[in-house]
Amino acid sequence: VTVGTTKTVPLIVLNIGNSPLSIAGISGGFAETHVSATTGTVPAGGNMTLTFSFTPTTAGTRSADLIINSDSTSGNNATTMSGTGVTAGPPTATGTWTGGAMGSNCRQSGPLAGTDYCRDNANIGGPLMMTFAQAVTGAVTGTVTLIDYRASVSGSLNGALLQVNGTGNSGFLDHEYANWNTTINGNTMTGTFIFRFSAKNPDGFVEWTMTLASVTRQ
Repeated sequence: VTVGTTKTVPLIVLNIGNSPLSIAGISGGFAETHVSATTGTVPAGGNMTLTFSFTPTTAGTRSADLIINSDSTSGNNATTMSGTGVTAGPPTATGTWTGGAMGSNCRQSGPLAGTDYCRDNANIGGPLMMTFAQAVTGAVTGTVTLIDYRASVSGSLNGALLQVNGTGNSGFLDHEYANWNTTINGNTMTGTFIFRFSAKNPDGFVEWTMTLASVTRQ
């Protein structure tokens, strides 16, 4: 189990007797574990399913007996539980990420067909989807779609810092993803990038600083 995450497994208590089994408590185990219930009654010939969870805080293997304290007169009331904590590997960008992005700090230069984008869309935002593939060198390629503006992008992942850029076409305007600075932490991504519309004839651009919102790997 990766350090800092939780793994759960079922723990089934069987009553093979002909009278109800009363569980008074569960003892033993080891640090970083939890059992969903410690008391209860198991009907004759029945069973009770508990949940055993393990959340390692350091790497390594640990094990211990788990003892079920009950009014049983025979049978086995102990089992050995074991778990191994492992250190998480380096971050990877590979996969499909979804969430949203909200814009701020709008900046416009040039006429852009006479439209004042910063007045009409000062806080552009919407759904964001990203699909990335990462090479062993750390090089990253993929696509980014904000609302319905899709572009192929490329860049790299350095440690946990993802930096990509790319350009797509939206009629007479090109749209661009630039100045990408996002951080990957497990299956979540946070940070900012620049989303820009630009035109060649006449020259001009409008851009927003986009902040990721609730972006997770699917």
